[in-house]
Amino acid sequence: MRILKYLLLSMIFIFTNNLLADQSPQDILNKMSLNEKINQLFIFNVHKPVVDKSFRTALKSHHPGSYILFGKDILSARSLYNLTHKLQRQYKKLNLLPALIMIDQEGGHVTRINTRPNLPSPLSVSTAGSPSLSYKVGLETSNILKVLGVNVNLAPVVDLSDPFKYNFIGNRSFGDNPQKVTQYASTQAMALEENSIMPTFKHFPGHGGLVQDSHKDLPKKLSTLDDLRKHELLPYKTLIKQHPDAAILVGHIAFPKIDKSGVPATFSKVLLTDLLKKEMGFKGLVITDDLQMHALKNFGNLNERAKLAFNAGADLLMVTGSYKTQSRLLRNFKKLVNNKSIPMKRVDETVLKVISAKLKIKKNFYNGSISYAQAVPKIKASVARLKTNSDQIIKNNLQHSMSNIIPILSDELSSVNQIKVFSAHGSFYKQVKKYFPKKKFNLHYLKKSNNKNLKSRRLASNRDLNLFYVTGMGTLRMLNKLPKSVKNKTIVINSTHPGAIKNSDAYKNVVNVNTPYVYSGKLFSKILIDEKRNTRSSK
Repeated sequence: MRILKYLLLSMIFIFTNNLLADQSPQDILNKMSLNEKINQLFIFNVHKPVVDKSFRTALKSHHPGSYILFGKDILSARSLYNLTHKLQRQYKKLNLLPALIMIDQEGGHVTRINTRPNLPSPLSVSTAGSPSLSYKVGLETSNILKVLGVNVNLAPVVDLSDPFKYNFIGNRSFGDNPQKVTQYASTQAMALEENSIMPTFKHFPGHGGLVQDSHKDLPKKLSTLDDLRKHELLPYKTLIKQHPDAAILVGHIAFPKIDKSGVPATFSKVLLTDLLKKEMGFKGLVITDDLQMHALKNFGNLNERAKLAFNAGADLLMVTGSYKTQSRLLRNFKKLVNNKSIPMKRVDETVLKVISAKLKIKKNFYNGSISYAQAVPKIKASVARLKTNSDQIIKNNLQHSMSNIIPILSDELSSVNQIKVFSAHGSFYKQVKKYFPKKKFNLHYLKKSNNKNLKSRRLASNRDLNLFYVTGMGTLRMLNKLPKSVKNKTIVINSTHPGAIKNSDAYKNVVNVNTPYVYSGKLFSKILIDEKRNTRSSK
């Protein structure tokens, strides 16, 4: 009965919400009040994994045109499904345009919806060397996003970043070759668009190569405009033509040799209007990163930042503050429009773009809704296909990284008596142990609490071989603290990016998986076991 009731409500929602279906963008714009127009310019965070009383109260005061969801907003697939569908039904009741619901589902370390297996990182996808696999992973990602009610993915990342140099972007980038990055970003954008999900290329005009984190400070890049045209802008130049309906997200990065004012790209009319929109011809939505990030701390209050970004050429302004912050910002933005600090013409032009963008993905609003019970088998089928494709991607990464040392590693693991595994994930230990059952294994869990107390004596035996599984910055810091005498007896399985490992020659071997992956231990072990079998059969 519950499922039947939901289906009836969904049908009412689908067939009566004709706001987008039966009118042109201009017709819709003409009927909107100033408040409704301003709402369409903002991306807010829900602050709740459920549509509860406080959320509904906030909705009575303001109705942003877009939402961004973070990991904290997603308790489970069911909770995400309920959140997005209830939110859209609430908008329908209020006779509002459907909301753009955004998420950062990049893969690797930036993955909001967790699956088993986890989505592989962009670097691992490109290193696997198969655009076909890239497309398949993107398609299963879009299948999952669609049934869960997400209609904008803030991905793919198109920053050009050398994976063999330490940098902030790390394995979030497909690499530093413009043609390769363009190819792989395009396959994933194509997969998203096939399910009427808007892709987003980021972080314009290029975050690659920088060590600074814009969540903490304002990075500065000393590239000239000619430098950008010859390198960082090449993917954008092609992707804008291939995917004109995609969005572009701007990074909080200053380019003082291009915009001498020293403002970040977010506030730069030179970069957003003159370069991106006029010179490069981009007509889609320009999205800011969160205007409350610390990179912008020296550029006035939130109202000033919103004005600067919008007047520079940004279309959608992201603010993840509280409901009270959101309401106050909307009121102040309206004052800025009324006193002409923000041109009304610019507001209308931008809202028209937002409406047009929503029309282009209207299948996600009007293509029919399914119950969660119906969604579950679809999600499971996508995850199963994702595992098949991801396993191949990780296997390709391992074989590429181990190509010259597979026989050596196989012999080493066969000859030692004891193997110590250092990992923050027990699954890696269990998988390796399973494939080498005759060896004595010891697991040492890597936790924050033992970051300062990782003693070399635990690794000191000359008979031991150490497997150290690096899954992130925490385990990487622990690895770096090992003494040299221990490092040369340690095989590192690195799931970040190659440049994150300092002095890789100090270790016995470094194997780059390029992404955290729950089946890394299994795939690593199988490659070595297969090598041993092949060696025996050839004798």
